[in-house]
Amino acid sequence: MRSRDSFSILPAVAISWAAMMGASTFAQQPQGTSDPSRVKEQRQAYANGGLAAAAAITGSFVNVEVGYRGAPISLDEFIAQGSNVLVGEFVGGRPELTKRGDSVVTRTQFRVREVIKGPKAETVEILLPGGRVSFSNGTWAEVHVRDARLPMSGHVYLLVLERDSVSGGSLVPRFGQLGIIDVTDQTALPRVSIDRQGSHSSFVAWLLRKNYTARQLLTDVRSIAKAK
Repeated sequence: MRSRDSFSILPAVAISWAAMMGASTFAQQPQGTSDPSRVKEQRQAYANGGLAAAAAITGSFVNVEVGYRGAPISLDEFIAQGSNVLVGEFVGGRPELTKRGDSVVTRTQFRVREVIKGPKAETVEILLPGGRVSFSNGTWAEVHVRDARLPMSGHVYLLVLERDSVSGGSLVPRFGQLGIIDVTDQTALPRVSIDRQGSHSSFVAWLLRKNYTARQLLTDVRSIAKAK
């Protein structure tokens, strides 16, 4: 059987899940300074005025957010809870500051290769948290989501999505990191993002026991969606 390391930490995250789940955020040591007083000043600026205010202290600011926690108990539940299930190729993204100014989201675009569940579409936009933005004064801020990163250009993903009312009905991945599974190599194990706190571990362990290739996973997903 292939090792657990075959399931590497790959793109996938959710935008409003941190707020919806009450997840905390914390600041990394500010870029360009090791002075504890400046670190404290920057964190206070972030609390009062968001990313732009924090970046203005030293010229840059990096914040780390905790992603969505939780996982389905089975593949059937996973697919049943997705309003849209697609296979798509990542073609690009555009980061932007949130309205409150305290975070960054990236509007990612996928070229749809197959609609497994949901309305037909040629392209789809998915809202993901994280990314880097620049401000008019030349400073910049970046937001990372713990144990996750954004999709890679040219890679193909199984997308299990839902509409997020908090962000105005935008499509976001279901179950956070699990909602975007890299199936670029059809003959290899699918590559998924997992959080290191263990909330995805039981589902990933189940996938490992199945010893799926990406092709086999997609075949089962199609069968489940058709049966519904």
